[in-house]
Order: sequence, then structure tokens, then C-alpha cells
Amino acid sequence: MSLQDMELSGELTREALTSGEVARHLVAIEDWLQAADIEANPNRTRLEQAYSAIHGIARIALRVDGYRVTSTRRHHQVALESLTETMGVGVEDIDYFLSLSGERHNDIYDAAPVTDSDVSDATAAAANLAKKLHVWLEARNAQDS
Repeated sequence: MSLQDMELSGELTREALTSGEVARHLVAIEDWLQAADIEANPNRTRLEQAYSAIHGIARIALRVDGYRVTSTRRHHQVALESLTETMGVGVEDIDYFLSLSGERHNDIYDAAPVTDSDVSDATAAAANLAKKLHVWLEARNAQDS
């Protein structure tokens, strides 16, 4: 679904980027990535931090494009799905991010186990997406916004 379609459906609203917003989000994303890499942290914490980085990247990409997710039940899903339109992220990656969101949900609400493999995959995906974000921001001269 296009960003315009998401706006028409009420899932996104137009909102201008504020001064320093990108820089603040980049600091938060880096903090989440670093916390996900700390092996002394429990797997569930590391997974949560990797997911937070991915979700944060999706949100700031929307902000750079002049949108904000509205308060809907699907706000995480909308943000993740928007990565196709904002940063050109492939459908397979979006599917993985959505499954990671479900895994995070199961951990939070059902205390589902989180394996070393789950953490490794999530942290690698988050780091890769963060690299793509930096390239994408540089192409838009939005790195310091």
C-alpha cells in the first residue's frame, strides 16, 4: 500500500519534520543496536532492543518523508510496512520484520522463549537496516535534520 493510501485510510498523517528530530532518532537507534549486541543481556532484552531499532528506523524514515503513524491498533505494522515505500525495503525483509514483531509480542505477553539464533538474526537485520538508513538519509541530505 502506498503512503498516500495509508494516509487516506487514516493510518498515517502528514506532519513536517522538526529540527533535530533525525539526529535524536539516530542516537536512539544506535543505543538500541548497542544494547542488542551486549551478550550479557538476556536474549529477550536483546531481541526487544533489535526490534526497537528496526521499528525506530521505520518511524524516522516516515518522518523524513513527512508522515507520522496515527494512533491505531496497527501502528507497528503500518510503520514496518511503510519501509517498502520510504526506503525501498524488499517484501521478504518486511515479512521478517513483521514476524519479529510477532515474536516480540509473544515474548512480552506469553514469555515465549527467545533463542540465540533469534537474537543473532534480529541483531543482524537491525544492523543491516541501520546501514541502509544512513545511506538513504545521506541521499536526502537529512542526516543532521
